[in-house]
Amino acid sequence: AKSVTAYGLRQLFRSAATSLRELDVSGCHGGEWTGNSILLHASSRCHGIRVLNIRWSKDVSLPALEAIVDANPGLVDLDLSGCSVRDDYLDVIGSRLSQE
Repeated sequence: AKSVTAYGLRQLFRSAATSLRELDVSGCHGGEWTGNSILLHASSRCHGIRVLNIRWSKDVSLPALEAIVDANPGLVDLDLSGCSVRDDYLDVIGSRLSQE
């Protein structure tokens, strides 16, 4: 079975860079599908995401969360349910979202 690679993610986000408004990658894990890789790839190209669902994604770090929030000032809905994020991450992300 084939799986999505980092190259595939880059191509996806390059193609949808100006039109992507909602991204749901809940439960994605394994191979290239980690929370960090998805958030970092998306934040490098997509700047119009308004709804982001990363529930139950593995390996979500503060730098990746900061990157996606900073790259998408119109973000209004962020679902981190089931992600292993620390309270201090939520403080940082909450303060950045409230600045927008």
